[in-house]
Amino acid sequence: MHHIIIDGTSWPVFEDELFKLYRGEELPPLAFDHQDYAVWQAEHGDPRAQEAVFKEMFADGAPENEMPTYASRPEILPHADEDILRIIPKQKIRETAKRLGVTQYGLLMSVLGMTLGKYCASQDVVIGTAMSGRTLEEQSSMIGMFVNTLPIRMKPAGDMRLKDYVVQTAQTIRTVKAN
Repeated sequence: MHHIIIDGTSWPVFEDELFKLYRGEELPPLAFDHQDYAVWQAEHGDPRAQEAVFKEMFADGAPENEMPTYASRPEILPHADEDILRIIPKQKIRETAKRLGVTQYGLLMSVLGMTLGKYCASQDVVIGTAMSGRTLEEQSSMIGMFVNTLPIRMKPAGDMRLKDYVVQTAQTIRTVKAN
């Protein structure tokens, strides 16, 4: 099944219902369906407020960063290829995120933003990220595609400390997710 119509949360629901039908069982009626969700969304969502968050985020326009490309690779390299691999233990990531008061996702998004910023020679980076659009408990048994792709803009001040950058990125993620 294509991901355009079903998200990861839906798949177990789909399998469970399919196997129940295969065994001849009846499915219980839905307590909350897509129409109910649309009504709830119309009553609780404020599109203008959501739009304002992103208009403010991009008030000065979106950055136009270019990743550098390299010339074609020679057949015989002047030096041996080397892979640089440093594995950071999961526990270290958890501890660092906890110490900074952010989620592991916020910490790792900050690191990715810094890395891309270095490659692009820019302090203004936007990364699109997929986030669950399932905001209600009632949606847990619904089959569908409830994913939002949202921009995370990381634009640290020139003199910003690393800790402050990570906290700022985590706050941006929370703001974007809430809208």
